[in-house]
Amino acid sequence: MILLKVKGKAFSVISSPDDFSETAKFIANNEGCQLSDISMDIENLHEWALQQVVDYAGRTRKSLVGQADPYQLAGWADKAQRVMRVRAGHATSSDMQVLQIEADSRGLGETPEQLVEKQAGKAEKLAVVVSVVDGLESSAKRQIRACQTFDQIRKCLAEMDSQAKQAVSELTS
Repeated sequence: MILLKVKGKAFSVISSPDDFSETAKFIANNEGCQLSDISMDIENLHEWALQQVVDYAGRTRKSLVGQADPYQLAGWADKAQRVMRVRAGHATSSDMQVLQIEADSRGLGETPEQLVEKQAGKAEKLAVVVSVVDGLESSAKRQIRACQTFDQIRKCLAEMDSQAKQAVSELTS
């Protein structure tokens, strides 16, 4: 919720800055004040914008993994670690057995070593994309905290959106 102030005093709340214009007009008409007398509380705006960033980054990460459930995500992390061990020449017999089981189950005639290379490529790409989203999220949060107006916040959010879309597009194509 974002606190609206009339001449610096708390007056009403809105759920989103998108509601500001209509609500401000209503308040001005009913309270006999000017639109310029009505403002959004910057601390509430910061909280709202920071939540928008967290939500956006979460949606972006989720779009990268599709409908993967938590068990699949954990499995991907295990596969990435297994890939590192195999590539470093430190694979255990269990690592090789798991790779053989998956290769056989896929039915593509792959060897465990071929499967490792496919998994390595996917793991590396995912790690890079998630790192980019994490970095953009961190940067946007820092920038939003420095904003003093809604227009600055809106610009910061639009910039994060543009950068994230470009990065994800480049890294997933």
